[in-house]
Amino acid sequence: CAEGGGLDPASESGRAVLSWMIAHARHAAGDAPPNAVIIGAVPLDAPDERAEALRSLGAGAVTSLVVTRDNADSSEARDALASAHLVLIRGGDQGRYVSGWRGTATEDGIRAVFERGGVIAGTSAGCAVLGDWTYDALKDSLKPRQILADAAHENLSLTHGFLALVPGVLFDTHFGERGRLARLPVMLAHVRDRAAPGSPPVLGIGLDGRTALGV
Repeated sequence: CAEGGGLDPASESGRAVLSWMIAHARHAAGDAPPNAVIIGAVPLDAPDERAEALRSLGAGAVTSLVVTRDNADSSEARDALASAHLVLIRGGDQGRYVSGWRGTATEDGIRAVFERGGVIAGTSAGCAVLGDWTYDALKDSLKPRQILADAAHENLSLTHGFLALVPGVLFDTHFGERGRLARLPVMLAHVRDRAAPGSPPVLGIGLDGRTALGV
């Protein structure tokens, strides 16, 4: 479930998206309420209201994890993901996810939830890392005006194969509100140049805030 940003559990759209996640996670959980993990790379200033919303919509245990490179291979992360049927990746900075989780038990654990029929969801930065290709923001954010002025701007950095839950797709987020239509075709051109010869074209999907694509 790819959500473009601003996943507010108090809104009608937010509850609809969270309900979709729970309904599909039940396929992996069987008769029991699905367990959920909300994961990010930095602590929040207050409890995540989406945890209580997931419980109210039928989730079982809901665990909140803060995972960095330092604890991405920890038993806490392994155990939480091993029992999860739904993983929600928070917003923030997708560069923290790519640099901190790639090649770790956390990345393997998220992918394993998906492979056994669970739901992987992401909002904003969490959405950006769901595709085959990821605009990783490892150097800095990339504004549309920057890429229009310089199609080889140093901030345009891409990662291939991290999580890669949606083959042949590059997601972009906050699409309309931040004018990102201007940068997506340029990113796709870079993907085309880097892809293996004969690879099928990659689909760019731009999602507005409070808008979700459920696969």
